[in-house]
Amino acid sequence: MGNLKKVLYYLIICVLFFIFIYSSAKFIKSWRQLRNEEKGLEELAVLVSEAEVKEVNKSEDKADFEKDLSSEEKNNEIKEKYRSIYEKNKDLAGWIRIDGTRINYPVMQTKDDPQFYLHKNFNKEYAYSGLPFLDSFCNVLDGKLLVIYGHHMKNGTMFADLLEYEKKEFFQQHPVILFDNLYEMGEYEIFSAFYADLDAPESEFHYEYVPASENQEEINRYIESFKKKSIYETNVVPKEGEQILILSTCSYHVENGRFAVGAVKKNKE
Repeated sequence: MGNLKKVLYYLIICVLFFIFIYSSAKFIKSWRQLRNEEKGLEELAVLVSEAEVKEVNKSEDKADFEKDLSSEEKNNEIKEKYRSIYEKNKDLAGWIRIDGTRINYPVMQTKDDPQFYLHKNFNKEYAYSGLPFLDSFCNVLDGKLLVIYGHHMKNGTMFADLLEYEKKEFFQQHPVILFDNLYEMGEYEIFSAFYADLDAPESEFHYEYVPASENQEEINRYIESFKKKSIYETNVVPKEGEQILILSTCSYHVENGRFAVGAVKKNKE
């Protein structure tokens, strides 16, 4: 009996050891993959930043060049800071950045396969963290509603920092979301931030049911409900016809939770 106990003891130790080795290897592999995904996005951000500096330096030459362009040609010219990465992947729809957070990413759009970038990187390879992507119905140039989805990664990447907006103090310090499409820079003032439960009764407001049509009455009702759900008052009220930007990510306050932030595009004037 004593020998049997020893055998069982050593067998259990061996099993636990192999479980530990397997779990450690899996963790390291996952960590490396996420770090490589981060590095790839950091490199893209550097490319955009460097191109932005060049664009500023060329502003005078560009002004002379644009004298001979029609207004339509000017409006449809891709901004220089996004040209090089757009050439790498023409699914690029824009770039999103929020000061005070790690959110500084390309935004993708694939209308034929809306969730393509749910687990794909900029090179269209598998990536657990994926990339922020626009809903397929969105028209970045003149659509009334732009909806961007992003993962809530436990390492703090993608849209994890979006949940900083649960705090009114953070909103007061960072009230603006920067979202550029390929042709123009955009600033959006936040008007609402709230937690949602996708399993809530149908009688409650479900922000995930976005009106895909351009019917202004439907959009007005949607924005009004979105505003009412805010967990604090922002004193920002969207006006009819203004472009609305919605950011959505997972939240773990309930099993099927989400966190959403709504912002309205600031008038250029």
